[in-house]
Amino acid sequence: MDSVCLPGYYIADSNNCINQGPARQIADLYKLGITFPATPLPFITPSPDLQIIPFRYAHLSTDPVPAFSGMPTGPGETPSIYMPAGLKYISYSSWTDNGAGRWFYAGNGYFVDGSYLSRVSLPSFQGVIVSEPPLSGFGWLIEPATPRVGPSLNDATNGKTINTQTKVPVYQSITSEGQEWVMVGLNQWLPKAVVARVLIAAQPPEGVTNGRWIEVNLYDQTLVVYDNDKMVFATLIASGLNPFFTRPGLFQIMQKKPAETMSGGNGGPDYYYLEDVPWTMYYDGVRALHGAYWRTVLGYPASHGCVNLSVGDSRWLYEWAKEGDWVYVWDPSGRTPTDPSYYTQTW
Repeated sequence: MDSVCLPGYYIADSNNCINQGPARQIADLYKLGITFPATPLPFITPSPDLQIIPFRYAHLSTDPVPAFSGMPTGPGETPSIYMPAGLKYISYSSWTDNGAGRWFYAGNGYFVDGSYLSRVSLPSFQGVIVSEPPLSGFGWLIEPATPRVGPSLNDATNGKTINTQTKVPVYQSITSEGQEWVMVGLNQWLPKAVVARVLIAAQPPEGVTNGRWIEVNLYDQTLVVYDNDKMVFATLIASGLNPFFTRPGLFQIMQKKPAETMSGGNGGPDYYYLEDVPWTMYYDGVRALHGAYWRTVLGYPASHGCVNLSVGDSRWLYEWAKEGDWVYVWDPSGRTPTDPSYYTQTW
C-alpha cells in the first residue's frame, strides 16, 4: 500500500505516495503562490534619484490671485492679471524679499505675492521594478487595514494593521457578503476595496504584437509595464474622476515632453492651471501619462482624465517609453464608459 507523501511541493500527484494531508495542503498553497518559508516578491526599488527634477513648485490660493509683470516695489500697485479661481500650481525659478513682500517669479513670467501660496514638497512614493515573474499577484494598500482570518467582517482580526502604500502579495480573490476579498497571507484576508491590485497579464492585449506595452487598470488604479511579454515595472496611479473618465482602449504614445504646462476648465468650477508638469507622454489627444507633483494620494481616481503618477515613477516610465509604444487602458469592472461619443470633450 502506498504511504502518504511527506510534506513538500508535489505539484503533480506522485506515483510513489498518496498526496494527502499536510503534503496536499502545502501543494495547494504553493499553487496559490504561498511557500514555506515565504518567497520574497521579486522587486527592486527604483533609484530615489528619479525623483530629482529641476523645478520648485508652489500651490496658489484657490481664489483669484493677482500677478504682476514686474516685481512691485510698494503697496497699491495694480496687478497685470488675475489668475482665475481654481486649482493652481506654479513652478517658480526664484523668490525675493524687497520690503513690499516676498515675490515668487512663476513659470508664466509673472510675480506672485508669497502670501497667496505655499511651497510644495514632492511626494516620495515609488513603484517597483520587477526582476522576474512573481509567483502571485500583488498590490498596495490604499488605506490602513487589519487582516481577518477569513473573508468576512465577522471573522476575527489576524495580525497587525498594515499601513497605506505597503506592498502585499495577493494570493486569491473571492466574493463574500456582497464584496470582494483578497487573501494577502495564510489566514489573512482584506477587503479588495483597500488594496490596489496588480493583475498579471496572461497574454498581450489584442493588437499588441511586439511584446511591449503599458497597461493601465482603471478599476485597481495600477499601471504595469511589459517588455518582451514580461512584467518589468508596476505602480499606483490616479486616473480620471467622474465625469472626466480616462478613456478605455488601445492607444499609442504620440508625443513625449519633459515638462508641460497644463490648464483647462476655463471660466468654470473645474478650472486648473499646472506649470511644468514633468515627464509627460501624450497618448490619447489631450490625455497623457505624467508626473503629478501635487498628488499626495494615489490609488484613487482623481484627475481630469490623464493618468497621474508620482514624479519618480513618471520619470522611470518616460525613460523606458518610446513614441509609438502601446498604452492599453481597461476597466475589469466594466464601470467606465466606453461609448466614444462620451469622450469628444476636451479640457
